Amino acid sequence: MKVFFNSTWFPNRINKGEGFFMKHYTDAISAYDDVTVFYATEDPALKQASEYVRGNNNEVKTRGVYFRPFSSGIKALDLIVNSIKRTLHLRRIIRQECRETGRPDIFHLSVLSPSVVILWYYKFIHGIPYVYSEHWDIPIRVYLGEVKSWLPYRTGMKLCALFTSRAIVCSRAMKDTFKLYGLSDNVDIISSVVYLNNKGIDDTKRLAGKKIILHVSSLGEAQKNVSGMVQAIAEVSKARSDFEFHVLGYGKEFDSLNRLAASLGVLDKTIFFHGFVSDEEKRQWFERSLFHLLFSNFEGYSLVTAESIYYGRPVIATHCGGPEDFVNENNGILVQPRDIAGLVNGVNYMLDNYKRFIPDDLRRYGEQIFSPQVVGMKHHRLYEEVLDRK
Repeated sequence: MKVFFNSTWFPNRINKGEGFFMKHYTDAISAYDDVTVFYATEDPALKQASEYVRGNNNEVKTRGVYFRPFSSGIKALDLIVNSIKRTLHLRRIIRQECRETGRPDIFHLSVLSPSVVILWYYKFIHGIPYVYSEHWDIPIRVYLGEVKSWLPYRTGMKLCALFTSRAIVCSRAMKDTFKLYGLSDNVDIISSVVYLNNKGIDDTKRLAGKKIILHVSSLGEAQKNVSGMVQAIAEVSKARSDFEFHVLGYGKEFDSLNRLAASLGVLDKTIFFHGFVSDEEKRQWFERSLFHLLFSNFEGYSLVTAESIYYGRPVIATHCGGPEDFVNENNGILVQPRDIAGLVNGVNYMLDNYKRFIPDDLRRYGEQIFSPQVVGMKHHRLYEEVLDRK
C-alpha cells in the first residue's frame, strides 16, 4: 500500500544524525509498502526563503524542504512562527506529491508535530486515515520525575493522538504512560528496529585478551549516568584486573568524564574513552566485547541494548522504561537506576558467568523481535487493520 510518512526527525544536511534510526525504520517498512518520507528542516544559512529537495533512500522516496527560520530574538515567538512555516512547507510538498503520484492509502506521523493538522485535513476532507508513532520518551521522564513541567509536550501528544486510527509506541513503559496521562487508550507496541548486519560475527574474538565491557551512547549524563558507570567500574577494578571498560561516543560531558576517570586512577588503564566511531568500528567493538553496559536513568527503548543482543552479546541494563521489554535472565541482567553497588555486583557476576549466554541464542532472539523483516511486517499488518476498519 502507499504510505506517506511525515517524519519530525529525519537525517538531513543540517544534522546528519538527527533521527537516524528513522531512516532504518522507514527502510524496514518499505520492504512491504510504498513509502514516501516528508520532512522539513530549518537552515539559517539559506539565502533564499526555502529549498525543496527530492531523493531516494534505498526503496524509500524522500521529499524534504529546508527553510530560512524566522528570528526575532524572542524565543517563544520564533518557535511559534517557525512551527507554522514548517507546517505550511510540509503541506505544500505533500499536496505536490499527491498531484504527481496520487493520494496515499494511509499517513504515518512520526513524533509529535504541529503538522498533524495536515493529516486532520486529509482524514476529514479526503477520508485518508493516519497512524501516529511516538519515539520521544518524555512521558517516561515525567513519570520518573526527570521532567517537571511538560504541559506543551502533553498537549502536543494528545492532539497528535486525538484523531489517529492507532498510536504506536516501542515499549510497555511508553504505552503505560500514554494511558496514565490520558494521551491515548488506542496504543500498539512495535519494537524499534535494529538495522545491522549480524552475520559473520567471530565469537572467538571476545575470548582473546582481557575481557571487554562496552558502552555506546552520546554520553548525556542526565539520561545515561555514565559517571555512575565510571564509579562502579573503578570499584570493580580494586578487586580484579582481568577486564577493560571501553566507552564509544561523544557528548558535552566527554571531557568531564575523562577527568572523573583520571581522578579515580582508571583512565587509560581500566577505562578507555574513544569518542565517536564509525558503524564498522562499532561492530568490531561489539565483536570483541563480552557484554554491553547501560546505567540509564530513563529510556523509551534503548536501541543500543537491543543492538548488543542482536550481535549476540548479553547486557546489563537498568529498570528504566524500555529495556524491561526485552532484557531477561536469558540475555542479561537488570539493576536499579543509580544503584552503584548493584551495578558492581552485576558487573562481577557477568565477568564470571558470561559463558552461560550463548551468542547464537541471543542473535536468534534479537532477530525475532528487532529485525527489519519483523518490524516492517508488523507495521504493514497494522496499516491493513486500519484500512479494513476505516
